[in-house]
Amino acid sequence: MQKNNKYFQKLELNLIIDQLSVIAVNEKVKKNIEELKPINNYDLLNKELEKVDEFLNIINRFERPNIQIEVDFDQILRRASKGGILSSLELYEIVKLDSTIKSAEKVLANIQKEKINTPVFSNLVGNIIPFDSVYRQIKNSIEYDGTIFDDASLKLKQIRTSLKSMDLRIKQKLNEILSRETKKLSEPLIVMRDNTYCLPVRVEYKNVIKGIIHDTSASMQTVYIEPTAIIELNLQKEKLISDEYEEINIILNNLSKLVTDNYDILQNDFEIVKEIDFLSAKAILAKKMNAIKPKLRNDGHFNLINARHPLLNVDKVIPNTICLEKPALGIIITGPNTGGKTVLLKTVGLLALMTKFGLLIPCDETSSISVFDKVFCDIGDDQSISSNLSTFSSHMSSIIDIINQTTTKSLILFDEIGSGTDPLEGSSLAIAILKYLIEHEVTFITTTHYSELKIFGFNEEKIINASMEFDDKTLSPTYRLLLGVTGSSNAFSIASRMGLKKEIIDNAKELVASTSDENHIMIEKFEEKSLAVTKLETQLSKVLNDNKKLKEEYENKISDINKERKELLENAKKDAEKIIEQAKNDATTIIEKVEKLNKENPKLHDIASIKHEIRTIEVKKEPKVAVESNYNYKVGDDVYVPTYDQYGVINRISNNKYEISIGNIKLTLKKGDFQPTKAENVNKSVAAKIGKDQVSKSTKKANLTLDLRGKRYEEAKDELDNYLDDLVLLGMKQGIIIHGFGTGTIRNLVQNFVKNNPNVKEYRYGGENEGGLGVTVITLK
Repeated sequence: MQKNNKYFQKLELNLIIDQLSVIAVNEKVKKNIEELKPINNYDLLNKELEKVDEFLNIINRFERPNIQIEVDFDQILRRASKGGILSSLELYEIVKLDSTIKSAEKVLANIQKEKINTPVFSNLVGNIIPFDSVYRQIKNSIEYDGTIFDDASLKLKQIRTSLKSMDLRIKQKLNEILSRETKKLSEPLIVMRDNTYCLPVRVEYKNVIKGIIHDTSASMQTVYIEPTAIIELNLQKEKLISDEYEEINIILNNLSKLVTDNYDILQNDFEIVKEIDFLSAKAILAKKMNAIKPKLRNDGHFNLINARHPLLNVDKVIPNTICLEKPALGIIITGPNTGGKTVLLKTVGLLALMTKFGLLIPCDETSSISVFDKVFCDIGDDQSISSNLSTFSSHMSSIIDIINQTTTKSLILFDEIGSGTDPLEGSSLAIAILKYLIEHEVTFITTTHYSELKIFGFNEEKIINASMEFDDKTLSPTYRLLLGVTGSSNAFSIASRMGLKKEIIDNAKELVASTSDENHIMIEKFEEKSLAVTKLETQLSKVLNDNKKLKEEYENKISDINKERKELLENAKKDAEKIIEQAKNDATTIIEKVEKLNKENPKLHDIASIKHEIRTIEVKKEPKVAVESNYNYKVGDDVYVPTYDQYGVINRISNNKYEISIGNIKLTLKKGDFQPTKAENVNKSVAAKIGKDQVSKSTKKANLTLDLRGKRYEEAKDELDNYLDDLVLLGMKQGIIIHGFGTGTIRNLVQNFVKNNPNVKEYRYGGENEGGLGVTVITLK
């Protein structure tokens, strides 16, 4: 980023870039972020934002790819390519590179499992080239802290085995001397000095124990002597250490050559890792800010909905909608001091810059913003004593610089344009500057306290007046932008809240009233009416939104009901098919048993005929049944709907349409789509279908109780079976079965039968006036 760009600094883009750099893991990516440049090409910028948006979706659904390689691996590769020997820690970065790649591949596997479309990430991971051979050799040779494993080579293992053996011999020799010369030692132990094993000898015995003195204690009472007896052993150890160093260099040299041989592969993979780290950092920053990808445009306008300044350190950031659409080119914002005008300017400017740097911005997802080639701002007081510049002069110097650089694709932000000088001259100059920008079709936003600019805004169709809201009840700003409404500075209200004497404020109001001209009076009245209109618009918008939500809820409920109805009908059909299929199977099994058990040798053609009838049973839809035209249905009538093979109740009748409830489902049907459940109402066609005798017989049975007293077991079972069929056929809801007390055989038969019958909802013994335990009362489904 151009850190010396004063406009970037004033809009605090540098702080956003710093946050992005902190989130990135790799050192090279951090450097690239610091040198980041804005993108002005519409297509390139849109692609970059789409990449970040994709990565945001990944991070929201899955974990961030674990970037383990933190160093600038490009430097390591360059050293290897020039024949340099890499250190063990530098070589171990290849292991970290592999771990990073495996993490990215794991994330991709999860994405593919969920069948989420991530073309950018999938393409990046898909272009990774494996380097398994290099990885394995380094992994098997070097520990994470840079230590070379003993098994890195056979010779290294032999050298280190010899070193351990030599250490043991030296210690044994020293222990022999220590045990023999204990009285001449300050302490009975072996110490290390100059990487050499020594004994702590009392100073008076330094000439008694022969050897090389390596150190003296601070008290001068102890000397640390390497005894002559182990000098030769130590020399041999030093030779082994030298051999170990040489062998390690050979190992590192061989591994470095492997890196050189795979330079292109490793360079390719590191570039991919850097891109993943970079896009992940942008996505994490976007998640932190609750940011989205805006719709890009090229017309110099924007519509930022519920935009928020990403750097405000407050408990609750007030979002604002800032909209600038054709034919308008600029916005003039008025309102109280400390009301949030400057923050609003910075919000628009910062979000425009973030977009140019390929960052998502904190606002609603329906927002849009133009790709401005440059963003200028004149914010704050830049007066300079050394340059002998007043506040006005510094502002004017900045404005001149901006106008000289601006283009038709630029965005300009002015804070208190024309301030710092005589109000009349300042406002006139400000109007002239804004006219110039309008003539050259430059987008701008400015804040002001000048009433003349408010009037200019009213009369200029390419300017939108706006104000920061002020709560007259609490006498404090709300920090909300009101588009299309001008506002006053509320100086009197603010001064009163801060404790200025009432008599001073009243005097000031009298002075304003005496100096106000018609324009000021007109503005005040217009502001009052505009504010009232705005409140009405807000209320209307709320009502419309509430109605929209209710409509959506209603449509969703209808959709759920239709879905439930469809599922119910499909499940009912499947259940019916299963029942019929099971019945066919049961019937076939029974016939086979009859063939085996029947000792009377029935004729084969009779058995074959019965089998054929069972096997040709098919699931058929009930035909549409006509009802006598003069039949009068009433609300509450039970009816049968043949099309769905279901029983229901009439809820409502209107204009020859019948609303019928089947469980939780409501159907609107015509009169001919259903029939009454009582047999006497079924017309001749129905009687023909099920048999005239059978209908009348069933009707008689259904209207009376079933008396099984005195019946034999098999006879009672058949009558019970027929009785239940009749009740179901005629849609009866209740039945009474008299079985008496007797031996309990028939009672048990009835109880077991109704218990296992799928058409029986519940059953009970009769009450005191119903026959008690001699009667079973059943309720059908």
